[in-house]
Order: sequence, then structure tokens, then C-alpha cells
Amino acid sequence: MTEVDRLLDEAFLAYNNKDFDEAEDLARSVLTLMPSSGDGLYLLGLVASKKNAFEPAEKLLYQAVQLYPDNKQYKLSLGFVLEKQGRLDEALSFYEPFKEDAYVLSQIGFIYLQKGLTDFAKSAFDKALSLSESVLTAYIGLALIYRRENDFAKAFDTLEKGLLQGKSAELFYQLAITCRLLEKNKQALSYIKQALEMEETASFYNEEGLIYEALGYIPSALLSYEDALRQNSYCADAYANMGNLYFKENKLIKAEDSYKRALGIDNSFLNAHHNLALVLYKQGRVGESLEHFRSAILINPKHISSLYNLAVILEETGEYSEAAGLYFNLLLLDNTLPDIEFRIANTLSLLSGMGKKEKKQALTFAEGWVKNFPDNVVALYTQKALMGKKVDDELAKKYSEALYDSFASSYDQVMEKLESKSVDEILKTLKPKEWTNVLDLACGTGIFGLQFKQNHTSLTGVDISKNMLQKAEETDCYSRLIHQDILSFLSADQQEYSLIVASDVIPYLPSVESLFENVYQRLEKEGVFIFTLETDDSLKEGCLKETGRTLYPVSFIQEVLLKTGFQIEVQKEFQMRKEGASFAKGALFMVVK
Repeated sequence: MTEVDRLLDEAFLAYNNKDFDEAEDLARSVLTLMPSSGDGLYLLGLVASKKNAFEPAEKLLYQAVQLYPDNKQYKLSLGFVLEKQGRLDEALSFYEPFKEDAYVLSQIGFIYLQKGLTDFAKSAFDKALSLSESVLTAYIGLALIYRRENDFAKAFDTLEKGLLQGKSAELFYQLAITCRLLEKNKQALSYIKQALEMEETASFYNEEGLIYEALGYIPSALLSYEDALRQNSYCADAYANMGNLYFKENKLIKAEDSYKRALGIDNSFLNAHHNLALVLYKQGRVGESLEHFRSAILINPKHISSLYNLAVILEETGEYSEAAGLYFNLLLLDNTLPDIEFRIANTLSLLSGMGKKEKKQALTFAEGWVKNFPDNVVALYTQKALMGKKVDDELAKKYSEALYDSFASSYDQVMEKLESKSVDEILKTLKPKEWTNVLDLACGTGIFGLQFKQNHTSLTGVDISKNMLQKAEETDCYSRLIHQDILSFLSADQQEYSLIVASDVIPYLPSVESLFENVYQRLEKEGVFIFTLETDDSLKEGCLKETGRTLYPVSFIQEVLLKTGFQIEVQKEFQMRKEGASFAKGALFMVVK
């Protein structure tokens, strides 16, 4: 055995034992003795690629291939290094001459997968397994395809088939990920432990952290992320996942630091930008938050969460035109977002109120909205509101139903934030007495019923929104709850009531005349009707405003009440709720039949 052969044997042994520094020193000794040693160049290239030094690895392997152009292993290793650099077509040119080899064919499948050619990738993996059932990477490749299709069960079955053929650290790792996605977290933990027994890598420890987190073992998850960083201090995923944990625990400074470290490694890390933006916003650092949301959108212009959060912040900071544009982009990307339509309506309303130029811009937005979604109730209603046009009963009903179904889960919190006074004013005004039947029109989440402490025989709630009624039912205050629009209910109902309440209902009705007439019919003699509405005494009659609410002059309401036959007992003005920097002007009437 020559000295070169002896050094090569020792070098490859060191490499296989993962002593890469020793392998590198021995390979350099080989090249000192024999500069044209293909194996020496090859081994140095392998060591460089293990250290993620892909450019030096590429140069070394090119030299080896030039010296020995028929050597299959040199060419395949060069293809691998090119693939790692994202030069997929060049990598393919080195793989394809050997595509009759099942293992090489599987590697070709991974390149197709990276290029987004899923059908070609699947065909390559299937063919590889038809040539040899022991190609574990082909099972992994197929499982990745099934996971992309959200068929986690099929991915798991495929990986288990691979496990019958042999074991590898990567196979256990992929099984762990798949089990976590299937929420089989204890089984996932078992698989990742087996992967780590075979090979300790940053990605394996990072996955272990995710599994511990899913199991609720937060200290163990943090230790796993730290282990990942000990293995590879450039593991951006581990820093980002640590940031996620700190964010959940409201440790905002630590979360910020972790996300920034992740971005220091990989500035194109979309989720790190997005989550850092959320952390900064929570700290009140709005300008910095906006920068990171914008960075996330530059990376992926269709990232729903970043687009949405950016739009919300812009709306909150008065950048209504840009916010509206983002909301429309979101609507085109995903029109199932629960509150997107009303976000648009509110933003256009605010934009319209800024001046003539902005009002024209808001109308242009609304026209485009109706053009793209001609049957959308909120779009049609918003356009009419911006134009100050009346709406018919049917559109008003459909709009109210859509609005409050969307609004139900956050209604109480929003009303509290807006300092809504309607229910408080009604309760303060009502005289203590024994009421018989009480009717709460458009009862919503049951705020009135919950606070109505006076004696009564029964309390009926009516609302057009099914979602609001579900909330009202939770108060356990109502004798009965009815899902119907209030005018249809009043027309069909045969009961008489001693008290009928309508808190902030009138702004969503196209006219008051029909309501007052129907209420009059449903009241017993000397029965009381108490209601609130938003007012604007500069008007002559009711007018639908850009806010989507119909406002009335007080004199007009007085006239209609008296014409209907009511006697006005109480009439007072009050600040109804917050509207921007001021309060909306409201009025309360208590009238008697």
C-alpha cells in the first residue's frame, strides 16, 4: 500500500466518523503528495459541502470530474452541490446520465419537486421504487408530495412502507413531522428520538422542539431549540421557533431578539418578519411593525396574514386609501375571510369623510367592488351609502343579517371600546314598575336582557342574525328568542307587550314609519316604546350616510311618532358612541300608546 493510499483510507475513515477537520487535513496531505488525486479532491469537496461551503466544494468536485470524467460518484456529488445552491437544471445535467440507477432517479424526483413539477416528481419516485423497493428516499419523496396535498394519513402509510425496507435518520425524521401534523405527538416524539439516536442535526432537534411544544412541554421545547443552535448556530428556524414560544408567553423583548437573530441569518424568512411585526405592534412600535409587514409582503405578495394585519394597522393610523387597496387585494385572494367586507365598508366610509377628493376615490373603490362582485350585499349597500341613496327593505335586511352575523363574536368588545351608551340610557330612563310581556327588538347578544333587572313576566328577543341570537341564548335571560327580521315579526306576531325596546336599531332600517306603526299595533294600552337613534338636525328626513347608518332629524321623528298616535313622555339627546375622535350625536325617545 502506497503512502497516498494509506492517507486516503484514513481520510475516508475520519469522514465516515464525522471527524471532518481530520478528514480535511488528511485529504490535503494526499494532494500535497499527489495533486492529481481525484479521491483527494473528491473528499475535500465532500468535507466542504458538509460545512455548507458549497462554492469551494463545487470547484473541488469540478476539478475531480475534469480529471476523471467517467467517475459516476464525482459527478453525482457535483450534482448534489449544485442542487444545494439552487442550480437545479445544472444539477439535473449531472444526474440524468445515471437515471437508470434507482437511487439517482429518486434524487431527480427531488429536483422536480423543488421545481414545482409534482407529477414528474411522483413519476420519478414511483419508477425508482419499481426498480428497487429499498430506495428509502423515494418513500420520503412520495410522502412529501402527499403532505403538500394535506393527505397526512397517506404520507404516514408511505413512510411506514419505507420503514419495512430499512431505517434511516431522515425516514424517522419525516415520520416524526407527519405524526405531529396528524396530532399524534407522543408517537412523533418516539420517532424523532430514534432519528436523533442515528444522527444529531439541527433540523432534528428543531423538530423535537416543535413536538415538545405541541405536547405542552415548553421548557423541553426551549432546550431542544438550544440544542439545535448548538449543532448549527445558523439555524434560523430554531431562533424563529424560540421567538414563537416567547411571544406566546408575552415575553416580547426575548421574542423580538429571537426573530431578529433568525432574520440576521435569513432576511427572506417570511414568518420571522410577520411575527416580529406583531411583536413590535404589541409594543406600540407601529412604524417598525409596518416595515416588517411590508418586508413579508415583498417576499410573498399573497401572504394573507401579513396583508390583513398591514391593512388593519393602516386603517387604524388613518391611511385609508392604502388600507382599502390592501383589503381589495385580500378580497380577490380569499373572499371567505370573515370580516373583510365590513373592513372595506368601514375604510371606504372613513376615506369618504376626509374630503371631496377622498370621497371620489372611495366611490371609485365601491364601483370596482360592485363590478367585481355584483351580487355582494355589502358592496351594493356600501355603494348606496357612499352616494347617499336610499336602499329598499330587502337589501337593508340582507345587509343587517350579514353585518351582525360577521360581528357577533366581537360585538360586545367593540361596543365597549366604542363606549356605546344606548342600552345604559334606556335602562336609566325606564321607570321601575311591574312589566308584563317585554319585547327586545334586534336584541343582538342580549346586552339589554342581561342588564334589565326590573320585574317582568317574560322577555322576548328578536334578531335577524342567527349568530347574535346564539350569544343572547348564553345569557339565559330570555323567555324566547326568535330568528327573524323585526318588521316581519311585528307584522305576524299576535301578542301584546307592555314594553318594547329598540336600542340602536333604527339606523339600519330604510324608514321609521313602518316600524312605528307595527310597534303601535303590538303594544297594549298605555304600553311603552323606548328607542335610541342617531340624529342629524341638518337633514329634512332620514338619510343613509357613508357610515352605512341612516340618520334622522329629531323634528322628523317627533312628527312621525305623533302621527302614528304615540304620546312622547321622554325625549333627550346624548352622546351615542365614539366615532373617530368625537362622539356620534344620538337621541332617546320614550313614548306611550
